[in-house]
Amino acid sequence: MINFYLVLFLVTVALFALITTFSNDIQRICKFKNHSDIQNIHAGSVPRYGGVIIFLPLFISTTIINYSDYINSIIFVSFFLVLISALEDLYFDISPLSRLISILLIATIFFYNQNIQLPHFNIHILNFEVTSEIFLFFFYVMCVTVMTNGMNLIDGTNGNSILNFIFFVTALLIVTNEINFNQFNIFLVSLLTVSIPFLMFNFPLGRIFLGDCGAYLLGFVVSLLIIYFYSLNSNLSPYAALLTIF
Repeated sequence: MINFYLVLFLVTVALFALITTFSNDIQRICKFKNHSDIQNIHAGSVPRYGGVIIFLPLFISTTIINYSDYINSIIFVSFFLVLISALEDLYFDISPLSRLISILLIATIFFYNQNIQLPHFNIHILNFEVTSEIFLFFFYVMCVTVMTNGMNLIDGTNGNSILNFIFFVTALLIVTNEINFNQFNIFLVSLLTVSIPFLMFNFPLGRIFLGDCGAYLLGFVVSLLIIYFYSLNSNLSPYAALLTIF
């Protein structure tokens, strides 16, 4: 596995190096839209498709590593989220409401097609356990939507979103390692392997940005992973999931 992680890391670094070196040529040839607005504090044009570069080696890794069906489904469904948000980053202006609806629909379709027991939780102040499958379904759809948009909201300064994501995944990795959840651990390490190269090019100089595509991807993936982990470990309190991301 060490060789796999090393190759994945080097491939990702090479992709970021190529993109940042030839970004102006790529933008001219592909006719990507310019992001020159009042919020732009960087000199020159900075590519905003770091999320696409993170996604590509992760997607390819599914052909090499036998992840679980749930994890493969996360990566597959993420493709549509990446596609929609990448189009907004590179070519079109898609309204925030349209993107929000897209996230809601993708999360709804994902959970509808998954045969997992969503984590129950207690509302202690009311001494009441929430077990309604319909309520849990829409509750976790909203959780994924909020987390996905939240990651985009904090993506305002170099390294902010990606560092938070790395901390989330590391915290989850520590917990899963304690219970020897090996199949899960492999994917978490893969996430770190493709995220760290982006951090190297994003912080502190800002040679490439996540874009909406990358921020949505990170929030979407980490929220689904946390829900999946606690659905398989009912002996753990779902409220512990909050400690993973706060």
